[in-house]
Amino acid sequence: MATFFTPGNGIDPRYLAGRDSYMAEFSRCLKAFREGLPRNMAVYGVRGTGKTVLAHHYRVIAESENWAVVEREFNEKLADELVFGNAICSDIVSSASSVSLKKKI
Repeated sequence: MATFFTPGNGIDPRYLAGRDSYMAEFSRCLKAFREGLPRNMAVYGVRGTGKTVLAHHYRVIAESENWAVVEREFNEKLADELVFGNAICSDIVSSASSVSLKKKI
């Protein structure tokens, strides 16, 4: 099957083709969360289809709407739930500290 996506290690393409609906859905999820209806999204696909680039755009959208963003790349070491949970908690504390510091400044 032919595809116009090519692996680029998360490098933004000149044009993000066909992703407007995904970004609009992400914005709707953020709005719903603010209104008390938490939503989850999963980004998955084969190598080279633009998952990392899309996640970067999600970060931009979230930050533009004043959300704190925590990013964690999954690896084999994090397969244990406790290790993964501790890593995410550490990331959240670090991000919250950064937000608090920015507000103080």
